[in-house]
Amino acid sequence: MRIEILTRNMDKKAELLTMWAAEPSFTSAGGKITVDGVQVEAGPDYLLLTINDWRRGEQVLPRLFSISPCAYAPSYCEPVTDQKILVTAAARPLPEIIENLDVLEHLDLEKGELAGAFQRRWQSRDVAVVAPVEVMVQGGVAVARIKFLTHFRDGEHHCRLLLEKISLREMLTVFTPEITRRCRPRAVPPCVTARRSVTGQDFSRFLNDGPGGVIYRPEQDEYLVQFGGRNYLSFHPGRERNVELELHIEDCTCLTERLTEQLTDILHLEQVSMEGRIADLLLEPRQLLGELNFRKDEDYHIFVREGAFLARYDIQKLEMQLRAVVDLRAPAVGEMLTGLYRDMLLFTELVLAGGA
Repeated sequence: MRIEILTRNMDKKAELLTMWAAEPSFTSAGGKITVDGVQVEAGPDYLLLTINDWRRGEQVLPRLFSISPCAYAPSYCEPVTDQKILVTAAARPLPEIIENLDVLEHLDLEKGELAGAFQRRWQSRDVAVVAPVEVMVQGGVAVARIKFLTHFRDGEHHCRLLLEKISLREMLTVFTPEITRRCRPRAVPPCVTARRSVTGQDFSRFLNDGPGGVIYRPEQDEYLVQFGGRNYLSFHPGRERNVELELHIEDCTCLTERLTEQLTDILHLEQVSMEGRIADLLLEPRQLLGELNFRKDEDYHIFVREGAFLARYDIQKLEMQLRAVVDLRAPAVGEMLTGLYRDMLLFTELVLAGGA
């Protein structure tokens, strides 16, 4: 499978770099960015992503949307994107594709040719995104062209809920069998994360007084404060002379009392999240509601389990997210995070033991 995504929104480059920076396979040199399953060509006014793993495409797709205030109704927002997608993949048998098309433009069963179109729609209250998809099949290979249209506007909350619903997988299922081939579940270990905007003065003070080595990466226009291993704090230029920080900690023991004090006193970071993820996880509703003590959420495809941390399973995306929010000013916060990390790992083992 080959997925090509073109966007001229250069503001998304920093967001993609931040998302992939912690991955071992990540490299960036000149205008080329690579990470396992993805290659990005960064031109002067465009980003061209070439993806050979549909799961990476599912991860990238919503991040190439922006939520912008409406020009004539500033209290409302709308999702915006200019991305265009071209997918080349092995084709399903023609009869299976035909039954899911809205328009059939050409069909030659003897030559194995087909041309048609369908669309997918996602909505959250008044705001919606529609994806028209044009499909052509020849010689057992399907080529699909995808673009996105947005409709109406709503509050920022509903725009964000809408972006969570958009699924590349839902479109690919129509014309290719490649994404329905079962993969083994993949667990991403929990890590501590936080993001916020800080003033340039606080940023400078932390670099001068904070622990760890400081590295400047000109390609990303980023300062990286490393605490050993894959534990770091990154700083990117933000709006109005502010600086955007991102904290990424995989080993909670590096959150010493001194570092925690500097995060709260200098950078005014009050809360952090501990997040884990299990991808390609197939669980039946019976398992979720019975053995694992989940409950049905308002969205028909979401199951949740509350406790020391929130577990959220999307039966449509076959993905489980684990998340907890911790107050950095709490007593013995390092021990609290270490215990939470252990609890998440034990729960992950329990889930994988019952997953397909």
